[in-house]
Amino acid sequence: MALARGEVKKQDATHLAQSYGYELRAWGMGYWALGIRHGALGIRHGALGMGHWAWGMGHGALGIKD
Repeated sequence: MALARGEVKKQDATHLAQSYGYELRAWGMGYWALGIRHGALGIRHGALGMGHWAWGMGHGALGIKD
């Protein structure tokens, strides 16, 4: 009986480690998705900066025209 009880404990530990691993993996995926979202936000801000740069170029051309 003691052997059988030991087997059950080992299975419980394995199950706990697996579920903990899945939890960490899901948490990592969440961070990864957050990183992608931040990356897209950075690209959007980059495009915004490019827009301002083009706007500045337009003003430069306007200044040259004057």
